[in-house]
Amino acid sequence: MANDDVAKRRAYRRKKARKKHMKSFFIVFLLFCIILGITLSLTVLFPIKKVSASGSKLYEQVHLEQDSGLIGENIFTVTNGSVEKKLRERYPYVDSVKITRKLPDTVILKVSDASEYYCYNVDGKLYAVSKKGIVLCEYKKQPKDLIIIKTKAVKCSIGKEIEFENDNRKSLVDTLINELKSYKIKINSIDVSDNNDIRLKVADRFEVMLGTNTFITNKCAHLNGMINNIGKDESGTINLTMWSNEKSEGTFIKGSEKLKK
Repeated sequence: MANDDVAKRRAYRRKKARKKHMKSFFIVFLLFCIILGITLSLTVLFPIKKVSASGSKLYEQVHLEQDSGLIGENIFTVTNGSVEKKLRERYPYVDSVKITRKLPDTVILKVSDASEYYCYNVDGKLYAVSKKGIVLCEYKKQPKDLIIIKTKAVKCSIGKEIEFENDNRKSLVDTLINELKSYKIKINSIDVSDNNDIRLKVADRFEVMLGTNTFITNKCAHLNGMINNIGKDESGTINLTMWSNEKSEGTFIKGSEKLKK
């Protein structure tokens, strides 16, 4: 009887071990199938066969579809950013692209056009730039109703983001725009070509001398107060170059004579 019990226990243990091995094998096989399925889905399966574009008022739908470069690509690997970059190389006024996938082989592109927001004057050349900082085109003459930004050490390539050689200069431009807009001051132009002689033209009637970029946010706040206290029909030059925490004041010289520089 004892031998029979031992044999039964051994048989039970062998059966239990086989079940455990089979379970492990099944889990490994299932993981292999999942990985294989994912790999095939991202490579061989689901190639894009049809592209549909809409939304742009500046570019022909058929051109955007053809030049998207999506035919043959995997439907799951393409991204909004990659399509934007591809199209913008040829169509700089493409601001954004939103992808909708329609299985098994169709991609729908919702394209938004960019608007001209700034005009950068770089060494006498004029470049229209979107709010995102994408260079849209080059102008021969200064366009109207755009914020004119005069600066140095900037690289402008149409269809690409504007490149500042000095990030401090970009930060200065961004700070000035954000501060002035927070006070709802209309910006005509910003000149940061000389870090020690920053100048603005605002509200269609004021030339503003800021001097250096020290206390720049305080100077913008003081500028807002001065504009609100100057008569609506008056124009002239506002000088904030000497502003400091100890001497928080500016001067206003009435007159329309342009600043010399």
